[in-house]
Amino acid sequence: MDVICHMNDWERMRAGKLYNADSRAIAKYHETGMGLCDKFNRTPLWMKKRKQRLLEKMIPSVKEGGTEVFAPFYCEYAKPIKIGDGSWGCSSATICGGVTIGKNCIIAAGAVVNSNIPDNCIAAGIPAKVPRKLDEQDRMNVWETYMKNETPLSQRKKGKL
Repeated sequence: MDVICHMNDWERMRAGKLYNADSRAIAKYHETGMGLCDKFNRTPLWMKKRKQRLLEKMIPSVKEGGTEVFAPFYCEYAKPIKIGDGSWGCSSATICGGVTIGKNCIIAAGAVVNSNIPDNCIAAGIPAKVPRKLDEQDRMNVWETYMKNETPLSQRKKGKL
């Protein structure tokens, strides 16, 4: 209890405690986050290095590579998120600050991710839940089907046909 009393509002928000959203501590992070998003969204596609640097400030884990983010992108508080290799989010997915998305995950369109997602999972809904883990039956052998001029289907879907 004594520790909570000595936290500023930013620290309280990060700890999941009640906080004053109008505080100066939070306003600083809010302005930083919105400013970075604005710069990212206004940077032309051909300025790849600038876009990458801005993205790394908002999502430090993208320094490892393998992450693509397209404008418009919005974050509110510059509270870092982590996205594992091979993961991707569909359009209009919202990933709340402080969340970690594991490796090889799929975040459904419109999902609101407010808690960590383990490796190899599908997350969907508001708030996002994990209905199941991804497995080998979800694998799409895109190159092989491309070479055969077929539509790629997961092993799971092929079994249902």
